[in-house]
Amino acid sequence: MKLDIGSQAARFRDYVTVDLYAPEADLRADAMALPFRDASITDIWASHILEHFRPSQVQLALREWRRVLVPGGIARIAIPDLDDACRAWLERRPCAMSMIFGDFEGQPGQTHYFGWGPLELREELLVAGFEVLSVQTIRETAEHNLGGTYWHNMVNIFAEVRKPA
Repeated sequence: MKLDIGSQAARFRDYVTVDLYAPEADLRADAMALPFRDASITDIWASHILEHFRPSQVQLALREWRRVLVPGGIARIAIPDLDDACRAWLERRPCAMSMIFGDFEGQPGQTHYFGWGPLELREELLVAGFEVLSVQTIRETAEHNLGGTYWHNMVNIFAEVRKPA
């Protein structure tokens, strides 16, 4: 089984969608307490969810994702690039506030509590026990999106990690 964690209404290929707040999700569940057996998931797609956890929750979430992955299973994680978001703020780009803070209009689960640059994300993933295959910075657009039916018109950090065998 493949999971799209924090999907909202978006769909990523043939993945089962998991979201605590979105009624459209296949499964409404907490990403820090997934209702799956150990080593039962082959792939995870987690786009723009990690920044919605409080700093004290980030490792809990990552370790939970590692728990459900099969040995050798792959997780693909996309987050806003905080370095680029800060540049956007300094350049007075209109998107800067939402890149940094998320949705500050009060929608449940949409506030950003934390952010990373590429080096900091790599370290976070290593601490969680993943093998880091790649961490890259990508400007996501409609033509070059990271997957699914929704895309973020911003610079993202895209990481691909593996659960050790």
